[in-house]
Amino acid sequence: MTEHSFLNGYIRLHPQSGALSITFPEMGTTSATAWTPIRDATASVDYHLDDTSHHLELTGPEVSFGVAEKLVTFSHQDNHLHLDWSWTRVNDALEGWLEVTNHGNETLNLDALNVLCLTQDGSLDLPGPAANWRAYLNGWQSWSPTGVRKVGDGPFPRSTDDEYRLQNLPHSDGSDKDGLRSEWVTVVSAPFEHTQDSSTPPQAKPKHLLLGFVTGADLLSEIILNVGDRFQGLTGTCHADGISLGPGESLRSERLRVATGFDGWTLLEAWASRLGELMGARVPEQTPTGWCTWYQYFGFNTAQDVYANLGAIRRQHLPLNMVIIDDGYQAAIGDWLTPDSERFTDMAAVAATIHREGRVPGIWAAPFGLADDSQTWANHPDWAVRDETGEPVLAWSHFGRPIHALDTTHPDAADWLHTTFRTMRQEGGYKAFKADFLFAAALPGLRHDPQATRAQALRRGLRLIRDAIGDDAFLLGCGAPLGPAVGLVDGMRIGPDVSTTWQPLLTGDASAPSTANALRNSIARAYTHRHLWAADPGCLLARPRGDSSQLTLYEARTLATIITLTGGMLLDSDRVGDLPPSRLTMLRKMLPPTDRVAYPVDLFEGDLPETLILPVEQPWGRWWLAGLINWDDHTRSTEIELGALGLPPDRYHVYDQWRALYLGQTDGALTLPRQRPHETLLLLFKPVTDYPDWLTSTFHLAGGSTEVVDVIRQKLGEQRLKLVVHVEKDGENFGRLVFTVPAGWVVLDAQVNGRRRSVNVRSRKA
Repeated sequence: MTEHSFLNGYIRLHPQSGALSITFPEMGTTSATAWTPIRDATASVDYHLDDTSHHLELTGPEVSFGVAEKLVTFSHQDNHLHLDWSWTRVNDALEGWLEVTNHGNETLNLDALNVLCLTQDGSLDLPGPAANWRAYLNGWQSWSPTGVRKVGDGPFPRSTDDEYRLQNLPHSDGSDKDGLRSEWVTVVSAPFEHTQDSSTPPQAKPKHLLLGFVTGADLLSEIILNVGDRFQGLTGTCHADGISLGPGESLRSERLRVATGFDGWTLLEAWASRLGELMGARVPEQTPTGWCTWYQYFGFNTAQDVYANLGAIRRQHLPLNMVIIDDGYQAAIGDWLTPDSERFTDMAAVAATIHREGRVPGIWAAPFGLADDSQTWANHPDWAVRDETGEPVLAWSHFGRPIHALDTTHPDAADWLHTTFRTMRQEGGYKAFKADFLFAAALPGLRHDPQATRAQALRRGLRLIRDAIGDDAFLLGCGAPLGPAVGLVDGMRIGPDVSTTWQPLLTGDASAPSTANALRNSIARAYTHRHLWAADPGCLLARPRGDSSQLTLYEARTLATIITLTGGMLLDSDRVGDLPPSRLTMLRKMLPPTDRVAYPVDLFEGDLPETLILPVEQPWGRWWLAGLINWDDHTRSTEIELGALGLPPDRYHVYDQWRALYLGQTDGALTLPRQRPHETLLLLFKPVTDYPDWLTSTFHLAGGSTEVVDVIRQKLGEQRLKLVVHVEKDGENFGRLVFTVPAGWVVLDAQVNGRRRSVNVRSRKA
């Protein structure tokens, strides 16, 4: 029987089976060939009626279809539900959704809307054994491990600790039978065979398939990939959480995007852009900088500590705009308006002092948690989410203290939440809010409103906070399921907590606090910056190794480099007055944020990307910054091939930004014999010219990407050239401008702000 073709051949229906295949034109070619990455797919819904489970699948010859302009809808039904499965084209991608309607006479309960299903009868058309494929796995909240895994290796390492399991596995018991689970989005690709030849034809490059939900307000959604010795299935599912659907009522799934490309990172950027567009992302005009109490004091700071650091920031002329008082000021989790009388007596006075210093007062809260020793819990135990036995749901353990999950759908709890944040904003004077442990509102359980899904409960709580603090306040999410937060937060933590140690202590869990864990996630989610929010990679710890930090110099530099290259928020968390000059210089060299996101060229090649590339193009020049990460625990020799970095064929000057050292020229490979454990080399590559030129700046790690605002080249004659470099940078700064002078040219004069200065001329053979 002839297949039916829709949307210019992107979708084909097999009339007998009722299954769909999705085809994309061959990428990068003008031929008529095409790639069909998804074959024999269907959609389904899981529901229960009178404690009996049901599964309705769009399958078989009874599947009907209807076509409208740029839209095709496939329909099927049983005795209870009618399904409409719709698809449309959005540029070179497809987007689909599933709508279910109760056309029966009985109320039923919905468990899952499966927008795309592939069983063993279907397939993903990727070369090689399925166990060798690589998949981008996105964790369900800020701290959950995120990155690319070889499919056969299974999920990221997990702890058996209940605290981490609650935070990372909300939809499953964590057993291997659950397959690989990725929240909201995944990219699947075949093994990458690297080539140094930039002329490699597109059809020889690896293909990537993206599946990602581009809405997230109502249903928590994930992609589940099941692979054993071979491909066993894939499901793009939206969790309906058992909400009821009465006769005549309907529910629509979140919207699923399907796209293909040669580059997985570009697909993720396009997905984030579309999600931000449909969800009304809030992106601040200026990416924030600031200082935070937590990673220096860990909750044991006083108001005087805040004042001392404010003074040090002023004396050092550091352009850190926001000051966040983190956990520890409150009497208990849930008693946000009652300060700890031993360390803070008047939080409004602290905010006023911060404001007088010209900074934005910020404050921390875990708004969806109630500690068992809080007065709020004692007065209102009915405000908790409950489990099936009626017991309050444990959201997390806070330094051994049980924290219950707040039911944001309870009217009285909602009023309290709104009033609390309105008071902190209007009477307390705080204009920035770090809302932490947000996943608590989205944990499974019984709520006052039984029709609220977990995603809706979380979003209701965030909307209450947003309404209370106003649109002009900055809201930073943390520990948050990402999808429902888009459009309500201004910033988002995209990884686990950084730590004073490189690897986590006492656990191998990939979500546990550690600098290495934080950096893995920050690289893998950096594409969300300025598409969904201002991305927060975690705080800088610039202080030297000692009693308050175990990070080596090279580990601290790696943290600084990746924060710089990923372009997001910069929050320092040191005792500023104790920082030695060299570490203050490190901090200064990171300000302001570049707002440019580096590309991890090898993201899909291994468990940890080792190469970040930040292209910079200005009217006066073009250059590339390369961050080369040594995740190993030993010193190694590092060889760089320019082709592997994606640089166009040319001859380049190479400059080491950390060591402020010119390394010479290269047009092919460069070897660096001793890269220390956990060290990141930051190299600048700039095309060689046959005339004198500006090369880089040491005022910023990004080598002029932020502080150099113009370079003027004036030709004064056949062999005379005047170079004028215009630098603007807030705060107190120290550094150099570096120029290249080819053989045959001589420096005659140098001036800074009209005053003649001496020039340090170093000769180096190419």
